[in-house]
Amino acid sequence: MKKQIALVLVFALLLPLFAGCQSVLAAQHTPTPESAPATEPSSITRDEALEIALSDAGLTRQEIYDLEVEPDRDKGDLHYDVDFEKDGKDYDYEIHAETGEILKKEEPVTTPVTPTPTTPTPTKPADTETAKRLTKEEALNIALTHAGLTKEQIRDPDVELDKERGVVHYEVDFEAGAYEYEYEIHAETGEILKSEKERD
Repeated sequence: MKKQIALVLVFALLLPLFAGCQSVLAAQHTPTPESAPATEPSSITRDEALEIALSDAGLTRQEIYDLEVEPDRDKGDLHYDVDFEKDGKDYDYEIHAETGEILKKEEPVTTPVTPTPTTPTPTKPADTETAKRLTKEEALNIALTHAGLTKEQIRDPDVELDKERGVVHYEVDFEAGAYEYEYEIHAETGEILKSEKERD
């Protein structure tokens, strides 16, 4: 009889403790406003990033192929890498995932090239080649015209003559606002071989 009374007392003492544990466990599994996941920051979708790039390039979805739109992170900023092709030419964009700003773009530039005469001039070949070649100033002006800028709007201009795969060209670099511009200008024809605009 004494044993039964002792068991009842022990059970009576343990019951509130057991009930308290259940309420703690229930509270841990019940979502509260404080523990609810934070809402995602407002950001653009992949389709919206693609539309921004296409609008900048002046193209439509029907005109392009080999499309890739992938999220990426660089220097803490989340952006979309948007790559596609048209007529065998590559277009590469980086679009800010929240603001939709174009952080970087690399697109082919087609400039009509006037064929140069190939008549041999045996008397002074060296002088003829020099006469055909653009000056650094002319190469810089071609890049500025393409970028829609003036000399007063840029800083740190750098124009260097280079040769790659037998093609002599000028490498033109400068900064304007929050962007860096890089160009490759054919040293004889003035054709823009490459243009790149990247956020500084």
